[in-house]
Amino acid sequence: MDDYNPDIQDYGDISLKKDVPKAKRNSKTNKENKFHKYKKSNRKADGKLTKKKSSLNFEEKKVKDKLLKKTGKTFIVTGASTRETIIRYNQIENLSDSDGNSALQASDASIGVSKKIVDKSSDVESIIEATDAGREGELIFRLVYDMTKTNKPFKRLWISSMEDIAIKNGFEDLKDGKEYENLYQSALARSKADWLVGLNGTRLFTTIYKNKLSVGRVQTPTLAMIAERDSRIGSFKKERFYYGTLDLGKFKVKSDRIKNIQEANDLMKFCEGKKAIISEVKVDIKNQKPPLLFDLTTLQRESNRLFGYTAKQTLDYTQSLYEKKLITYPRTDSRYITEDMKENIINLISKLDVVNPNIDRVINNKKVADHHAIIPTNNAIKIFDDKIPKTELNILKLIKMKLIAAVSLNYVYEKIIVKAMVDNKEFKASGKTEIEIGFKRIENEFKTSLRIELEKKEETIVKLPKLNRNEKYLIKEVEKIEGFTSSPKHFTEDTLL
Repeated sequence: MDDYNPDIQDYGDISLKKDVPKAKRNSKTNKENKFHKYKKSNRKADGKLTKKKSSLNFEEKKVKDKLLKKTGKTFIVTGASTRETIIRYNQIENLSDSDGNSALQASDASIGVSKKIVDKSSDVESIIEATDAGREGELIFRLVYDMTKTNKPFKRLWISSMEDIAIKNGFEDLKDGKEYENLYQSALARSKADWLVGLNGTRLFTTIYKNKLSVGRVQTPTLAMIAERDSRIGSFKKERFYYGTLDLGKFKVKSDRIKNIQEANDLMKFCEGKKAIISEVKVDIKNQKPPLLFDLTTLQRESNRLFGYTAKQTLDYTQSLYEKKLITYPRTDSRYITEDMKENIINLISKLDVVNPNIDRVINNKKVADHHAIIPTNNAIKIFDDKIPKTELNILKLIKMKLIAAVSLNYVYEKIIVKAMVDNKEFKASGKTEIEIGFKRIENEFKTSLRIELEKKEETIVKLPKLNRNEKYLIKEVEKIEGFTSSPKHFTEDTLL
């Protein structure tokens, strides 16, 4: 459930939601899902509130009166024929009227059909829960199941792919619904927290500050982070600094930052015409492992960085690819696959351009909870680029690239740090030499296909000649360089995620 963002007005002890104009309200298609619009209260000269006559329709008034009679409490009435959680202060109450009908009901017609099928069909022995294999899908099924008031057992269909073979295997391995009780409870708690924090927080701060202020479980701390960063950027004052560089012919070295311009000028003057002596050469072999597979968050971050897609756009495109049977289930927080998928991955990898793949690197049963990482399906290998929209194609190519990179060789290089002394003044240089390009080849080829967008993001590789301690190099040129400190950067969706 998204953070609650109501448009609420106070009418004494009754709280009502605004809705669409009356003309729209009367349309048959909007009748069940729209709220009624109420006129604002007038305030008398003495400060007391008077209520203007509201326009509760018959069904809403009927439910409100029954709730008042049954409990002695006044509730928010937000559409008698739509499923709503009834809130009073800090509690959630599931209430039924005298006829046994739930006041928290979904569409009457759809629930009625479900009850008929479940309760009145003698050939229905059990139910298969085939909603989305995740927290929200579990919540949706349980709410409908509870409304049917049935006690029939149910099995859980849990699949991570829409491919025919995955669905068939899922039906052959149905789980007991009770195994997912904790998942349901976590989803229910989350939805209640969203509602309670959003409703009460929004009303509280709107009342205190006399202005509509939206509060939410996720949006409010996120807004606080953005506001704090914006404050730091606004109060930032750049500072000037300098550093000196020495051209030693085959390579250059530079000093640490210097705040004082006179000190920088003196250093450059001091070094002119002298020799620099290599005091230290440090060589480290770096062995960088390939990236892991995508979970939803890392996919959203990388899509934002590479294509500029928002998190929602990435989710929408990914969901569409999933429904087209081109990728596995997208709403996952795992970046690994399980041991039982190994043969399938080997078969998938064999159709892609991978040198000496290491499948075991991406297998970890302990780090897969509800769903494994996002990977392409066998159908994705056969798809032609012109068969899907470009936005979705970008995401699909990115997921394919990540799978290939994840099972490729390590990136191995030498990291070199050199220190040179001019009398007692220290200068430094660093560089690297690639030994095995490994998975970087896959990433570089993918980035090359994106052309200009990524050229400025590429890391500059500085190659240094072979150097030894105590070698001397004549200083050919000195240069003082001016720079400024940088303010913190504004958040992007990538950095926020």
